Amino acid sequence: AYAYGLYGLVFGGAWTVGNVIMGALYELSVTYVVTYAVLIEALALATMAAFVARFRK
Repeated sequence: AYAYGLYGLVFGGAWTVGNVIMGALYELSVTYVVTYAVLIEALALATMAAFVARFRK
């Protein structure tokens, strides 16, 4: 049960930080929000690809 709580804490904290960043960018321009979202998704995809490549060996 402890691991689920820790997972929830990290997941919720990361979600909150992301929303704060997106909110700050939204005040500047919607284009900044879209750019940020696309860059973060690309970074997540690259990270996932690196993990898959590493653990397939």
